[in-house]
Amino acid sequence: DENGITFTWQGTGEGGSNENLYARRMKADGTFDWGGATTSVCVADGQQSNFYAEKSGDYYYITWADGRPGTDPGNYDIYAQKFDLNGIVSWQENGILAVSLNTYIPYPKFGFFDDNSMIICHQSTANNGFVAQKVMDDGTIPWDADGNQICVKELNPFYSEHTEIYTGDKTIAVWVKSN
Repeated sequence: DENGITFTWQGTGEGGSNENLYARRMKADGTFDWGGATTSVCVADGQQSNFYAEKSGDYYYITWADGRPGTDPGNYDIYAQKFDLNGIVSWQENGILAVSLNTYIPYPKFGFFDDNSMIICHQSTANNGFVAQKVMDDGTIPWDADGNQICVKELNPFYSEHTEIYTGDKTIAVWVKSN
């Protein structure tokens, strides 16, 4: 934005036992914002990866594949987080659980409605197929814990090759079928 740029990345650092998610903001003049501090988006044990982030208004929203110990079923759950322009996390420390399905290398993505609620879409390797889950701006999940199926697993997207288009009160999911 006109006041600077916010970087998000996956890396190792204090906290967590493997890969974590961080953010840092740089002002338009090239100096670090937030007092030079780095925001810990998620530093839980296990691996946090394949994140997708967007800004809406005065907040950043991010979702990712999360392989915390005890994830069951599958290898990864899908988590989400919200933080403000000052780097202050709004939801639970280390994110909120958006959906827990049998997944293998998911690439969750999302977009916003006018009220900043979002639909997170990702592929599941189990019978769930390509799934959508709604997350409200306050971090609550109004839909069933398993989300809503978009298509069967045989038509899953090829990893990250999907996008979501938001218009009015509708979401259109577009993807490239898995090889």
